[in-house]
Amino acid sequence: MIIKIESKIQNQLLGRTEVVCFTEFQGKTPTNETMHEEVAKALGAKPEVVVIKKIATTIGKQSATIKAYMYTSEAEKKRIEPKLTKAQKTKVEAAAKKAEEAAEAKKAEKEAEAKKTAEAKAAEPKAEVAKPAEPKKAEENKPAEKSE
Repeated sequence: MIIKIESKIQNQLLGRTEVVCFTEFQGKTPTNETMHEEVAKALGAKPEVVVIKKIATTIGKQSATIKAYMYTSEAEKKRIEPKLTKAQKTKVEAAAKKAEEAAEAKKAEKEAEAKKTAEAKAAEPKAEVAKPAEPKKAEENKPAEKSE
């Protein structure tokens, strides 16, 4: 995928460069994440400081026009763009889901380990200590109770 930069406008007030790009692609339309990485690469910037605002595909053609903002720093981006984009939300949700699955797997592993140790302890033959037989206490001479 080749990205051609059509216009660059420097916006010093907001600390960003507003860019309009054009791209042609083969097959299906690239994902927002792929477009984000490619635009960052074309601009020579880190993906963390680039925000894709709009991807407009051309009907019947395999091409798209992309509107993007490249910020001077991540702090500027966070100040101006406080809300997450759809692509960023999916990344955050995917990371959270992976972390949750990892935590569940770790918990299951600990439970399995505890179960194995419990089974191992149960399987060990227990050495019973022979207790001396207690002498049976003879019932002391109790008078028999009479029932009325």
